[in-house]
Amino acid sequence: MRCVLSERASRAEVDEIGAALSGRPEAVLMVAENYYYKPSLALMKEVIEWDGIGAVQRMVVKKLTQQSAEGWKSAYGALLEGGIHFIALMADLADTALAAAAPRGGADGVGESTTGGPVDAAEAEHGEAGVPAQRVSAEGRGTAEESPLKLDPGGGDAASNSDGAIPELRAPSEIAAEFPTLKRGGEREERHAKVQLRWNGLAGSLHYAWDRRSLLKGVFQHSVIEGDRGRILFESNGIYVHIKGEGRRGLTFPGVRDLMGYGEMTRDFMKCLEEKGRKPYSDFERAKRDLSIVFQAYEELPY
Repeated sequence: MRCVLSERASRAEVDEIGAALSGRPEAVLMVAENYYYKPSLALMKEVIEWDGIGAVQRMVVKKLTQQSAEGWKSAYGALLEGGIHFIALMADLADTALAAAAPRGGADGVGESTTGGPVDAAEAEHGEAGVPAQRVSAEGRGTAEESPLKLDPGGGDAASNSDGAIPELRAPSEIAAEFPTLKRGGEREERHAKVQLRWNGLAGSLHYAWDRRSLLKGVFQHSVIEGDRGRILFESNGIYVHIKGEGRRGLTFPGVRDLMGYGEMTRDFMKCLEEKGRKPYSDFERAKRDLSIVFQAYEELPY
């Protein structure tokens, strides 16, 4: 066995998989998280990496639609079966933002490394919405003119940063959640979640639901990444990205041919089969980090 492709797992299954992998060092597990490979995410990471909007302070992500839970998806809640994609997206953006900030402004980063050891906090300030946010000094960062961005990322692994580096995994230092439908005494099935994440000073908010009427079935809803010198507004499914930053503004439709990232994800898997020793971007440790966020959020369930 060289490389296995897997779907997401339950808490018990994560532990079993981890134990199995520890006894098979030659085995490579890839988790089918296509959002890591979306062209829109690659573009936004590149903007952040090249200081296109300054130090990232806050992410607000939303996807509200009406969807029935059928077949294997009926066994779990909406946050695990659908919201996990956006948890992965937000965590990946946070990894990139923290990696970009630490070496450039003398900031010590925010959040907690999943590989052990705390990460020191940067100077704290308040964001424009009154949310406490830590701003990382921009001193030492390159300007947009010095580091031009590509309109359509390509020619490399979409999931990694533009220089091919993979940022260190960071777990949120704080996770809080509420489930509005359940708290009103409604269904016992989780179909609506609001999750607040904090990597010390970098704040993230996810509002995800399967029980909200949506004429366009969740399409053309917007999410935002706020920096101290600009912002990125994006259609939550990745159809378009609107950048408002120093030296870089405008609307982009990245990777329409592979909007959901399935093509790039498949290519990553095939490379793992072809190249001995290659690890996929969406590996077990990354999936374990993302799932742990959901499992911790579920500790707030009223049952």
